[in-house]
Amino acid sequence: MKKYYIDEFDKLEKKHWWHITKRELVVELIKRNLYFSEKKPEILEIGAGTANISGEFLDKAQVTALDKSKTALSFCRKKGIRKLIHADFEKYCFFQKKYDIIIAADILEHLRDDKKALRKVSRLLKKNGLFILHVPAKIKLTSYWDKSLGHFRRYEMETIKSLAVKNGFFLTFSSYRISFLYPFIKIFRRLNKFSSKSQSSDFARFSFLNSPFLWITRIENFLLLSGIAKFPFGTSIIAVMKK
Repeated sequence: MKKYYIDEFDKLEKKHWWHITKRELVVELIKRNLYFSEKKPEILEIGAGTANISGEFLDKAQVTALDKSKTALSFCRKKGIRKLIHADFEKYCFFQKKYDIIIAADILEHLRDDKKALRKVSRLLKKNGLFILHVPAKIKLTSYWDKSLGHFRRYEMETIKSLAVKNGFFLTFSSYRISFLYPFIKIFRRLNKFSSKSQSSDFARFSFLNSPFLWITRIENFLLLSGIAKFPFGTSIIAVMKK
């Protein structure tokens, strides 16, 4: 990944409603499960990218960033992360039972063998460790956009539950998300299902939608985090698995 692209992606993550609300939700879920002791907990972010999630915990935990892009890891270093692993997660050999929390935010869909990846995550986590997972949802939403991003699959909730159980996890929190906007995104994806043009985002051309979409999705996050609602459909799945 070239420096220009990682810089641009960092800017996008800071202003685009989808990236902002994903980060806010994942960070809050980690904070709620972060137990403090004399020794700082160990956090690993797989596919750390710009470290906009794990970078939030530098003063609270020992953070390790893993990415197969040297440029991304250089970016992580500038943000203050000192423990860096330059590797492909599927191929790298780790010390077992090392981490308290592992984060994979929109990474699992990029891995050829997600079952093997979950087994590796299970081995890496300490007893009672947590795996924070965010993935694209609903197979029917599959479009050229997924192919252009290198996605091997989208997920249904039953698939996530099955992956958890088969690898020694139990779900402490799970839901579909981006549900209020789901009908609009579904229509948009159908209209563009056979498009051969890559886009930076489904709604990149409609910047005026960013602010209302941001607040709609923040309301949705509030309902999820407060326990008021769990959604039966959405464009993404968020899950917290405990070993």
